[in-house]
Amino acid sequence: MLSTDNDSILFPQEFENIRDDETDNLPVGLTTDSLVSIYPNPATDYIEIKGLDDQDWLLIILDNKGVKVIGKTIDNVNNRINTDDLFPGMYYVLVSKEGKFHFDKIVIN
Repeated sequence: MLSTDNDSILFPQEFENIRDDETDNLPVGLTTDSLVSIYPNPATDYIEIKGLDDQDWLLIILDNKGVKVIGKTIDNVNNRINTDDLFPGMYYVLVSKEGKFHFDKIVIN
């Protein structure tokens, strides 16, 4: 079972300079998943996560201070995330599963 507790959050400082095609600087045991994409960006009411398989993935959205604002499990069917309650600004999105992750920045208008 995936957890969204604060202990399992990977903060943006650790991932800010990592690109999907760059794996030399990753913490041991992590690989990027370049098949995952997040759109629309910028967003207003929702974002969708594409490229997931049918297993559970952990989704964490952090504000620009590193505070978790959304934490939940998603999969290839339940992949639309409501962003109506988020204030306009930049957010960090982390999608992870079993040592794989996708990290991105999004803008909410």
